[in-house]
Amino acid sequence: MCWAWGTMPLFSTRVLDLIEGCHDQPSAAGVGAAFLHRLGAYGVQALNARAYRTAAELGTMGHVYARAAPAAYDGLYADPRFYRFNPIPREMERSIAPKRWTAMAWPGKGGQWLLRAMREHPCPDGLAIPCHGPGGYLGVVSLGFERLESLAPEEERAIALAAIALHARMRDLSPVRARAPGPQLTERERDCLGFVAEGWSDARIAARLGIGTATVATHVVNARRKLGARTRSQAVAQFLLHGL
Repeated sequence: MCWAWGTMPLFSTRVLDLIEGCHDQPSAAGVGAAFLHRLGAYGVQALNARAYRTAAELGTMGHVYARAAPAAYDGLYADPRFYRFNPIPREMERSIAPKRWTAMAWPGKGGQWLLRAMREHPCPDGLAIPCHGPGGYLGVVSLGFERLESLAPEEERAIALAAIALHARMRDLSPVRARAPGPQLTERERDCLGFVAEGWSDARIAARLGIGTATVATHVVNARRKLGARTRSQAVAQFLLHGL
């Protein structure tokens, strides 16, 4: 079986709707601005996409791909304490899953100051999405929400996958690191990863394709390695972005 875009089920269509019009922007900042516009329907008011190439950069601004927020945030972003006390990069360094701001630890007086300052702004909570890469590279897409509590789990998952895919696009457009041409997946690798994108279990994929669950897992691992992805979610995001 080979995937065709016109026949992909609902979840991946939602992810593609978020990506559409963003990935073909000519600059990383343009990708971020277009993505923020798409996310307006979900109550997203702020976007900060950054990269950290080494552990030593985690307490700094890092490399900013795109940043857009209400003017009320300008003073906070200009304060050097924002980067020194912000726990999000370190939390994302050891995480492979998105995490809400308020679910993180904000240690010390500096962390508590920053948490209070962020809550006083138009986005009382947000979602931080890790985007890992080779050589210790860490990318983070942080999204500030007006009403994160009203977001459905499937919407949150779609936003996270779109963010991972578009972070890769911003990285492509940035001088921080040049990327090699996209990898070639086998037909079975594309099939298995496509079903993973829909949230199918390995057992369900195996039954659909008439192969063993261990074989499904092997195909997914091989696809993930070819895509340079650390997790299945990152592999799926690359799969959707590049139409593999």
